[in-house]
Amino acid sequence: MGNRDVRWLLAEIEIWQAEGVVSAQMAATLKARYASDQSVGSTWGRTILTVFGVSLLGLGLIALLAANWESLTRPVRVVLAFLPLLVSIGLYGLGVMKGWRSRTFLEPLGAFWGLSIGVGISLIAQTYQISGNPENFALTWTLLLLPVVWATQAVLPVIGYYVGLLVWVSFCKIADGFVCHYWCFALLGVPVIRDVLRTTVCGIRGQLMLWGAVGTALAALGITLEKQIPGLWIIIYTSIFSVLWLLGIRIENNTTSGVFHTPLRTLGGVGLFGMLYLLMFKWPWSFECGFRSLEAYRSWVTWSYDLALSVAAPAAATMAWVKVWRQIRQGEEGWLPLFWGSAFIVIAGIYVLPWLGWGDEQGECASVLVLIYLSLLGLGTLLEGIRQRAMAQMKWGVYVLVLIILGKFFSSDMSFTTKGIAFIVCGTIVLLCSRYTRKGGLPQ
Repeated sequence: MGNRDVRWLLAEIEIWQAEGVVSAQMAATLKARYASDQSVGSTWGRTILTVFGVSLLGLGLIALLAANWESLTRPVRVVLAFLPLLVSIGLYGLGVMKGWRSRTFLEPLGAFWGLSIGVGISLIAQTYQISGNPENFALTWTLLLLPVVWATQAVLPVIGYYVGLLVWVSFCKIADGFVCHYWCFALLGVPVIRDVLRTTVCGIRGQLMLWGAVGTALAALGITLEKQIPGLWIIIYTSIFSVLWLLGIRIENNTTSGVFHTPLRTLGGVGLFGMLYLLMFKWPWSFECGFRSLEAYRSWVTWSYDLALSVAAPAAATMAWVKVWRQIRQGEEGWLPLFWGSAFIVIAGIYVLPWLGWGDEQGECASVLVLIYLSLLGLGTLLEGIRQRAMAQMKWGVYVLVLIILGKFFSSDMSFTTKGIAFIVCGTIVLLCSRYTRKGGLPQ
């Protein structure tokens, strides 16, 4: 809840108390509850301004050094290269002794500390004319960020660590390298994110870290896949998105709404729909899309890596599915999210059909089965939204069905008259859905 909303609610509580709607004790309880939310927002506002100010100071100092760099001696350059890093370490040590653990201190310190590492590496390399390549520079800077990540648990160093890994793995892939050990490095930052999520449930720090870590990991997954066994990327990506969706249901607070505040559910849900939407067409099932044919990739290491991912991802999805199923049996959640999270089971079953002698290699049967499954999910979402009178859920069900219709009509050979009628019907449905959304609910 934003500060403006909190201020409005506090004013409303005063009116409720004056009108006798709530008692004085209840009003005091509500004010204390939402005043704390306002103080948290103010703290983060000061933190962001402090980080921005520190970043500007750092960039200003770098510009001054660059303007006078040629006139400095080599020993002076070395001292200046290490000075920001030493200042950061000294400030952290002083903070440990003084007990400074507030975010307004650690967040700017983490940003300045991480920046000083990159600046120091660059200045030392320029001073002593050390040659290198972009991937080595990216990996060195990224790994040296780990102490900053563990010490400060600040948002920018954590996001910078995963962005740095993504940059490094991209450079390595361009150089035709094998980068499966990316995941070993990525796991090193997971304990920090886990600690932050445990201490600040649904807090903005954990949400930002999840967005950075999971978003870059999904991008890195596509880069690191060797694609030696045709079609395995379908099972791997569907399983990963199912894991994110199921973990979001399991971990993220059900009372929390909004795309930003639910990174796991958002990335998992959007990814699942995107994968199922692509798979309802025939071309992904031809098993030629993205298949590598270079000789550099024809080794047992590369295809065993893909095979290991194709086993690990469904196994993780299965464990998450079982946990959510137990949660549903206890009445904590509806069954519809579990049906969406079962996509990895359906896709894996469709994937093995040709190997069992059923289906076809051109993907006609597989695309039809996925179309039926996605249509049932969209229809189920719509009907569940109508049953619960949940406008948002009904709206997403309508969008899923409309996108399916539009996608199939665009890819079909039907006449323009038929397509025009279908588009008009779909547009009318979407406009009606938007109209009821503005009204705040379904018509009685």
